[in-house]
Amino acid sequence: MGIKVFDSNKDYVKIRHVQGSFAKLVVWPGVGSKNCCFIVTTAKSGQSSIVHTHEGSEDVFMITKGKATVVDVDSGREYKVKEGDVVFVEPGTNHMVKYEDEYVSVGCIAPPDPKQLERIISETTSTSKKRSCQHLTQKRLFLSGRTLTDKN
Repeated sequence: MGIKVFDSNKDYVKIRHVQGSFAKLVVWPGVGSKNCCFIVTTAKSGQSSIVHTHEGSEDVFMITKGKATVVDVDSGREYKVKEGDVVFVEPGTNHMVKYEDEYVSVGCIAPPDPKQLERIISETTSTSKKRSCQHLTQKRLFLSGRTLTDKN
C-alpha cells in the first residue's frame, strides 16, 4: 500500500506511438502498477498515431487539449473528438488517431498490454535500463497473472 507521485515531465518512458514523436508512459508495471498503464500523449497538427491494437486490454483516454479524429481501422468509422471528450476503445480494436490541432491526451490501458511492454523494452537503448525494465515488468505481470516473453 502507498502513494507514488510522478512528474510527467521527467518520470516517464518514451513509447513509439505518434509518428515523428513519442508518448510518455508514466505509470506501468515497471514502476509498480499491476493493473494499468497511464500514458500522456502530445502531438502537433497533422501528425497521427501509429495503427495499433491492445489484444486483451481496454484503452481509455481523455483529450485535454485540441481536436482529433479517432479511426476504427477495422470498420473504417471515424469519430471527431475535442477537448473534454473521453474515448473508450474495446480490446482487439485496430485504431489510430489523426491530430488536427496541438493535442494532449491522458489515458489508461488496462490491464497492461504485454506486447506493448515487450516493444518498449526492445526499444530501450540502455542495456542496464532494459534489464531493469524487463525484471520489473516480468515481476509485475507475474503478480497480476499475465506473462511477458523474455526475448534476451
